[in-house]
Amino acid sequence: MISSAINSKLLNLLPLKQFHSLVVYFHSSNNIFIFLLRSCLTFIRERLGRWGEESESAKVILSLRTIDPSFRVDSFLQECREFIIPDLIESFLNEDLVRLREMTTESTFNLLKANLQQTKGPNGMLDGQLFDLRNVDLVAMKMIDDKPILIVSFQTQQLFVVRDLATGEIIEGEEDKLELYEYVCAFTNQQSTNEESGGGTRWKVVEMSIRKL
Repeated sequence: MISSAINSKLLNLLPLKQFHSLVVYFHSSNNIFIFLLRSCLTFIRERLGRWGEESESAKVILSLRTIDPSFRVDSFLQECREFIIPDLIESFLNEDLVRLREMTTESTFNLLKANLQQTKGPNGMLDGQLFDLRNVDLVAMKMIDDKPILIVSFQTQQLFVVRDLATGEIIEGEEDKLELYEYVCAFTNQQSTNEESGGGTRWKVVEMSIRKL
């Protein structure tokens, strides 16, 4: 915003060709003073960018800790590796719609359900298994519509076939062929009222993308 205001004032003072020449000179000059000025401006821009990201991440963590004061990113990722993601993927691969509905928001559930129904067709049933989960990483933290969102990427080795509903024979896929997939999931939290779980956070998927590698 500051640089835009300065540029606007300069445009009122300089002919356009002279202004353009000045900009080119500033960005290409080897003059030591201009070089140092460019370096300072680059440093400030980078710091402001990082500060903005850190500020949003801090808001997300603060929001999560209002629900669960013990929330920690490393604990969340461990829970993803050991429980949340395996449960989510197994439910997806085997069309466990009851469990899938519990783990996703309504809009995401409807999209996944439609995708699964299209994949199996009217006379098929899904048969899948998760064999390996790797590279579980937190790639971003965002506040969206005043909700804290944690975006997690991961890769799986999985088996996924479609069987004939009547005979059980495979009509799509290969029973002994493991395939590698990459997922990106956006999680939000909801406050759990389940006394057995001790309250805290209950994670739901608000977006999920899948890519075969």
